[in-house]
Amino acid sequence: MQNLFSAEESEEIEEILETFENDDYEAWKKITGENKAVTKIINKKKFEKFIQARQLARQGNYDQALKLTEQLKEEIKQAVETKKLV
Repeated sequence: MQNLFSAEESEEIEEILETFENDDYEAWKKITGENKAVTKIINKKKFEKFIQARQLARQGNYDQALKLTEQLKEEIKQAVETKKLV
């Protein structure tokens, strides 16, 4: 099976996943690039909400996780529209 990502991209993905495990917004922001659009939309509060939803899903609380991700989706949509990033 062919890799979808280069070795460098795979390493970056692993680093990003580690920031989720460690609930480390600052490390995530550094890896993803502080000046990229994603870091202009995903602030610390949204990052923490994502981490909370991820933890809820891992605990089997899928309904709560989905509810939280729907809220987050709306917040991100509004941020994108407000910042005119589309």
